[in-house]
Amino acid sequence: MHKLPVVTLCLLAALSVMTVFICLSGALTPRDTEYGSGKAVFKHYIVQYVNP
Repeated sequence: MHKLPVVTLCLLAALSVMTVFICLSGALTPRDTEYGSGKAVFKHYIVQYVNP
């Protein structure tokens, strides 16, 4: 019975972290594609190190 508040706090913390990440990713994501998707992030951060 005492585990319920711990689980609730963990879920609330996870939800908060995901919300902040989603909000910040809109500002930090390169807009190289029409959606600013993971492919754009991959091209921006990874490809520059692979092909200097």
